[in-house]
Amino acid sequence: VKSSQMLAIMGPSGSGKTSLLDILGNRSGSGKIAGSILIDGAPRASSYYPAYVAQEDSLLGAFTTKETLMYAAALVLDYKIGYEGRLEKVNGIMSDLGLTNCADTIVGDLLFKGLS
Repeated sequence: VKSSQMLAIMGPSGSGKTSLLDILGNRSGSGKIAGSILIDGAPRASSYYPAYVAQEDSLLGAFTTKETLMYAAALVLDYKIGYEGRLEKVNGIMSDLGLTNCADTIVGDLLFKGLS
């Protein structure tokens, strides 16, 4: 994934998404990990660790998919782009990620089942 690109890791609950990110981000604290982490076929530098924010820290469970992405767009994009510009970008991202059908689905949280 190149700079300014986005990667989605999707799968059902319990499929190992968070475990994968924990291992890649050097956050795994328990269990045994075997194997190698390679970047373009070579071991990663000891100073290279990708970062991520856990879902519970970044998503508001009462928001829909579209509302969550609009909220993130409002925080990240230049205010001059305006509402229509943010909406266009969000709709494009949802289309690219195959999320258009769940645009109005509540994201959910630990207490309320939603997308996750």
